Amino acid sequence: MSNFSRHRFSALADLAADEKAALAKLAGEPVFFYRNQVLRHEGDACPGLFVLFKGWVGSSIRLGDGNRQFLKVHMPGDVLGAPSLPLTHAADTLVALTDAKVGPVDLNELSAIFARFPRLGILFFLAAQEERIVLMDRLVSVGRLSANQRLATLLIHFHERLVAIDPRTGPEFELPLSQEQIGDIVSLTAVSVNRALRSLQHEGYIHRRGKIIDMADIIGLRNLASLPARHLQRNPSWLPRHSSLKDAPQG
Repeated sequence: MSNFSRHRFSALADLAADEKAALAKLAGEPVFFYRNQVLRHEGDACPGLFVLFKGWVGSSIRLGDGNRQFLKVHMPGDVLGAPSLPLTHAADTLVALTDAKVGPVDLNELSAIFARFPRLGILFFLAAQEERIVLMDRLVSVGRLSANQRLATLLIHFHERLVAIDPRTGPEFELPLSQEQIGDIVSLTAVSVNRALRSLQHEGYIHRRGKIIDMADIIGLRNLASLPARHLQRNPSWLPRHSSLKDAPQG
């Protein structure tokens, strides 16, 4: 759970030692899933909550014609299944896009943490709003941008998330999604994704070696995407301060 508390909550606010300890104990023993193995099916009762320790996991919804629409890609440190918590049955299917390790979350323990550490409850809320901004940008991308721009936006998003997980991440990363899955996320056919990837490579924005993507011109990709840069507000003035942090410098 340390990755989650570090790169998701610590990006929003300083955390006290007891808050970090509570987060670290939130998820149970990790369960291993092979690539393409389903963690949880859409429609399952008592959806539950999970923390992703390792690997990539995709969220998808089944369509009336039997096809699936991929909606989101989860990376290490993400909480899985939160959108289904208000529902009696899971809204989406979670499938391992790579080999993955996932820890189940005891919802009673989560409730106890919110009662004991209200600041963490607020940070969960803020993290959900961050996800909402990502979806807003995705809607703009799908509705208004070209195929090359959509793909540039997605690659920048993936790379930024990987850097947040590990600041030592360089310009290269492995993209384990199929072109069909990428197309689902950005509303393109697999053929259009392939064409856009080749175009971005030809223009020098990226280099590809199999599933390895080299972000050769990140500034150029940002300019091509044409979406505004988003900057998190860290330690907002209205956020209650933990007693042990009252005298700590603001981030």
